[in-house]
Amino acid sequence: MEELEETLKDVPVQITQDGALIHAFHAPYLTGDILAERIGLIPENTITEQIGDLAAKLRPYQMLGVRWMFSLVLKGAGGVLGDEMGLGKT
Repeated sequence: MEELEETLKDVPVQITQDGALIHAFHAPYLTGDILAERIGLIPENTITEQIGDLAAKLRPYQMLGVRWMFSLVLKGAGGVLGDEMGLGKT
């Protein structure tokens, strides 16, 4: 519940008699976890085979991001991986 409250701080919400409305543009904020669960992640060893020596240089959170991006591509979807500055995205 706390996570939902934090998310809603970032999303403009319009309160009506029927409930709360958010713009479709902001829907991924609320559905992102559901989508991530449905997409699933490909095994780490599959990534290691694809990127070779680079895999040994990735930190665990970077490997997770790479696995997520590969999973999206294999399912015909796309995504943008963003994170805080200084975490080695480049």
